[in-house]
Amino acid sequence: CLLHAAAARGAAPLPHYSKDKTLGVGSCASSLCHGAIETWKGSSVLQNEYVTWSAFDPHATAYRTLRDERSAAIARRLGIGPADRAPACLACHSEVVPAGQRGAKFQPDDGIGCEACHGAAGNWLATHDDGTPDSRSASRRAGLRDLNDPAVRGATCLACHAGTADQTATHAMMAAGHPRLSFELDTFTELWRT
Repeated sequence: CLLHAAAARGAAPLPHYSKDKTLGVGSCASSLCHGAIETWKGSSVLQNEYVTWSAFDPHATAYRTLRDERSAAIARRLGIGPADRAPACLACHSEVVPAGQRGAKFQPDDGIGCEACHGAAGNWLATHDDGTPDSRSASRRAGLRDLNDPAVRGATCLACHAGTADQTATHAMMAAGHPRLSFELDTFTELWRT
């Protein structure tokens, strides 16, 4: 199981279980970070990840989905109140972060932002790009999830796309109209590589 493989490798807890401060997507959006319009030549990452996420990635609109008529109908059938406030829906359509762990730029309506997958950045954002040979390793030790590790990437994605013991799209949700969960890691990775 990918969840167990990731844990065996000492991966940080899944981002939504972290106690670190979640800073919000605005913390990664500078054109000097991951908000460049064009890719940077000579960089080990594209540097336009925020732009790609906000314009093309369905994770960016995951929260907004909870405010459409289909989600409202599902929530009514389940009797859980408004979908955009229901914990069962928010678990996978937003980053559920306690108020005391939210940074100034954190907004629940950002959907599934950077830290939902890469980990709460409160302990690693300031140093992850300092240019030292050990900065990436230091960032991982401080909570940055190593999504280049297939087991860690798989466990992170599957937490929502297949569910865990603590969060899942249940049979009741499916019967109420929730789309069937279908996910294939390699295909998704290629389609939404940022």
